[in-house]
Amino acid sequence: NGELYSFKKMGGTWIEEPRNAYGGKSDLDPERERKDIALGMIKRTDVLLISPIDSSNELYLNPSSNPGRKACWYSLAYTLRAAGSRYLDMDPEEINTGYTVKSEPIQGGRILKAEVFLADHLENGSGYATFLGENLGSFFSEVRAYMSDLEGEHADICDSSCYSCLRDYRNSSFHPFLDWRLARDMVDLLSGSEIDFLRWQYRELELA
Repeated sequence: NGELYSFKKMGGTWIEEPRNAYGGKSDLDPERERKDIALGMIKRTDVLLISPIDSSNELYLNPSSNPGRKACWYSLAYTLRAAGSRYLDMDPEEINTGYTVKSEPIQGGRILKAEVFLADHLENGSGYATFLGENLGSFFSEVRAYMSDLEGEHADICDSSCYSCLRDYRNSSFHPFLDWRLARDMVDLLSGSEIDFLRWQYRELELA
């Protein structure tokens, strides 16, 4: 979205410039040389990209600069990874996941579209992502079965996410974003269904 990383040269080393309280570049030392750059990584592996074909006009799912919408996509990503590891009977760490945002042309302009990615952890990996893509129907049957399991006794003790569902020690930085109930709604969107906004009403009343 054009929000690049700013680096200042400090004694021969490039150090990221902190942002101010309003999210803008702090520019603490305007005399130092600065570069605004994008960061990326190239990795040779297969990748599976998943997103709703078309979401309701009442739903705005672009995760940019909104922690609630980011939580939807991260929750979906780690749910798909958990269901995929169960489907393939393997360690979840064999699959990297997250989401990416790209710009797509539409009539009269462009729109930002988010997609969950599943990719083999190892470079030139074992083809897990490709296999899941080639067997998407049965994979999603496993996803729905996984969600049904979470809605059982687990729902009574897990308010958002736990180590029995979406959390593990390696994704600790994402724990505040993870909520299996959000993932359940996103799976409905992926399946072409409307979200049932009354499904979690009991939970909302408890929180209120």
